[in-house]
Amino acid sequence: MSLHWLPVIFRIDFKVLLLIYKSLNGLGPKYIADMLPEYKPNRPLRSLGSSQLEIPRVHTKQGESAFSYYAARSWNRLPEEIKCAKTCYI
Repeated sequence: MSLHWLPVIFRIDFKVLLLIYKSLNGLGPKYIADMLPEYKPNRPLRSLGSSQLEIPRVHTKQGESAFSYYAARSWNRLPEEIKCAKTCYI
C-alpha cells in the first residue's frame, strides 16, 4: 500500500496504529504488546470493555513523544469498530 500522498504525520499515525493492531492481535512483536497494557479501572466504569490502553503518566514534552505514550493515546482515540475489527487488510 502506498501512503506517499498522505502528509507525514498521518503516515506516522497509520504505521504506529497498524503496529499496535498487529501486536495486540498476535500478528506483530510480542514486546510491543507487553509495552501497552490494557486499561483496567479500579471500579466498574462504562469504559471497562472498550479495549482501551493504559496511558503512562509523563511529566515532560519528551515523555509525550515516547512510543508507549504516543501509541496508547493514538489507539484510545480510534473508534471502537476499528479497534475490535477481526481482520487487517494490510
